[in-house]
Amino acid sequence: MLHPTHIHQLEHQHELVVQIFRRTSPASWKAQPEPGKWSMHDQLAHLARYQQVFLGRMQEILDHDGVSFQRYVAENDPQFAVTQNESTENLLELLLKTRAEIVSRAHSLSAEESGRKGIHPVFGPMDITTWIEFFLVHEGHHLFSVFKLSRTA
Repeated sequence: MLHPTHIHQLEHQHELVVQIFRRTSPASWKAQPEPGKWSMHDQLAHLARYQQVFLGRMQEILDHDGVSFQRYVAENDPQFAVTQNESTENLLELLLKTRAEIVSRAHSLSAEESGRKGIHPVFGPMDITTWIEFFLVHEGHHLFSVFKLSRTA
């Protein structure tokens, strides 16, 4: 079963990115720190898209215990490029909408479902609880990147 900390982070951690975007100017959102590096907007697009990927992976694990996944690489995902072309406002809405779906799904997990596993190519077999931890840590990395970019914008 999910620890209350997991639930709290799932419910609230992403709100940091919304706050950061609200306090920065729209002119700074697409500024690249250097050529080829992601802007705040690109980081947000990645967070929004990865939530969709994660939701799909949760369902795959529930449907097929022991399923293997390839490492997610945004640049290899054609849908990521589509997501990047969305407006920042639409990305923020997508982030909130998809997160609500993840939270709802996490709340509905039974003990048996929480124990189902998916195989990560680097970290090996992980149950859904561990996948959620991985998701939150990954998201935290990108939240830190958005924070740093907001301080240089």
